[in-house]
Amino acid sequence: MSLLFESKLFWIIAGIITFGIGYGFFANSRSNKTLLITLISTAVVLIGGLTLEHFVVTDAETIRATFRQVSTAICDDDLDRVKTFIVPNADHIRGVAVSGMSQARLDVVNFSNFGIQINDATVPTTAQVSFTVTFHGRLKEGTFLSGQPFGERYHFTVTLEKSEKKWLVTDDIIFDNRFPLSYGNTQPVLR
Repeated sequence: MSLLFESKLFWIIAGIITFGIGYGFFANSRSNKTLLITLISTAVVLIGGLTLEHFVVTDAETIRATFRQVSTAICDDDLDRVKTFIVPNADHIRGVAVSGMSQARLDVVNFSNFGIQINDATVPTTAQVSFTVTFHGRLKEGTFLSGQPFGERYHFTVTLEKSEKKWLVTDDIIFDNRFPLSYGNTQPVLR
């Protein structure tokens, strides 16, 4: 179903197939009426499908947009805005955000390779999202090796909860397919 609402390529291929079928009928009949119907059908499929894809926003598209907003908030070094993307009772991930953002200033945060599985059967609706994050930045002053540039790439699997129309990160995070993020730190530092 998401293919209908998330893929321009699907509608372009559907338009080409519609035209191909219609042209096949035209080649057999050589009727101008058949050619006109073929052109109108192709236009309806293309315009209707691309309009549908553009205006219908799926949960998966909203989740990817949420990660773009998180990336912008991190690059802006805006901890308060980052916290708005975290479930209120997710103390551990909030502590990780506070600790990480107090130690480093990230200039590039890129989320990619999304795998999104939405579960509408839960209350609230949840989504398990796997992705790769690549980031580059510098350690902040007052930290060991302050000012040093660094770059890292990790893979995460995260559970998000849908709150009204917004998706929020929970403490249910698996880091690099090895262990839960909470594994190494049982007492998060909150500010």
